Amino acid sequence: MPVPVVELITFTPSTAYVATPDASLQDFFGILAQTKGHIESYHGLQVENSKQGHIVILWETHQHHVSLQQSSHYQALREALLVAVEGPRQMVHVIVQHDCSRVFKAPHVGIATNTVKDTKNIGLLKHHLDTLVSQSHDEHVVAHTCGRVLEDEKKIVLFAGWKSHEHRESLRQNRPAELEKLIGNINDLADVEVRHVRFKKYSGVDSA
Repeated sequence: MPVPVVELITFTPSTAYVATPDASLQDFFGILAQTKGHIESYHGLQVENSKQGHIVILWETHQHHVSLQQSSHYQALREALLVAVEGPRQMVHVIVQHDCSRVFKAPHVGIATNTVKDTKNIGLLKHHLDTLVSQSHDEHVVAHTCGRVLEDEKKIVLFAGWKSHEHRESLRQNRPAELEKLIGNINDLADVEVRHVRFKKYSGVDSA
């Protein structure tokens, strides 16, 4: 199966979403489920800030989402999202190059947005992040992937699916020297913003 494109929506959750997340997104995800190219969707509140919500939509290709935006169903989709969202929201597409089918199913997902300080170093930053993804930390990590942001050439997003918050903290406090150096190299090249989300796969209002 081709590597999906990740649509990431960041939003302020409405009172309806906080009270009944699945029910507030039922119509929104219902439209998506009938859309060609849609694979699956996830949603959840940010661990560090419960007033920030995140939706992840996996597409077969970016063009599939573009086709939806140009269709007669798009206005209904936007209106359906307003049930769960208050105020402005941000949407980006991350063109990942590694399988992400397991990342968002993990109990604790890290989203690290890396904004390169000097655009001439974007290739080197991508190399370091690809190296990080290629390393195995199976004791702590379910899966991880990264990719460039289609809407901003200075940004690369790393998605890391952790077995738990405790596993993330354990590795952070006991990093091998090679990993510590690699993360140092990334921080030298980029400003890094990290968020964590406990995502839930949407499968209907009765999903557990």
